[in-house]
Amino acid sequence: MHPVIDLLQTNVDVAPDSLALVTNTHRLSNAQLLRQVEQIAGKLGELGVERGDIVVTSLRVELSWPTILAVLYRAAIVMPATSITKLPFDNPKVLVSETRVAGFDSSRTVLGSDLLALFKDQTIVEITPSTIESVDEPCWITHTSGTTGRPKGILFSYGSALR
Repeated sequence: MHPVIDLLQTNVDVAPDSLALVTNTHRLSNAQLLRQVEQIAGKLGELGVERGDIVVTSLRVELSWPTILAVLYRAAIVMPATSITKLPFDNPKVLVSETRVAGFDSSRTVLGSDLLALFKDQTIVEITPSTIESVDEPCWITHTSGTTGRPKGILFSYGSALR
């Protein structure tokens, strides 16, 4: 059971050519979005991302949603940030960002340019989505700096994301 990815797969099965994601620069069908999600999930798996790990993302919109879904594909927890100069959370497993962040291990950073290069690769990596035990498992951390400048977070479950 993997409800968010199951929903995307259902959309691919029913209407693979229907629009799934539209940005100022990109239009992806359900099938294209799933392919990108699987490619990014494969890259995250190569970096050791497993169920329950935290992945921080800071990407432009055409890369952000495929990456967020890829983190969920791995049954990991995604923490999106609109911009990032220092990590808003102690020791995430991986950072997926447009730029490197000072003080974070560069071997655990995936750059936006690396993702674009990944999409040009026509090799399709066969991987199986990680399973989750319950829709109550956490999948997302929402954060704000508030007025103090200190990161705060709220955990969301798969069930909340589906609602």
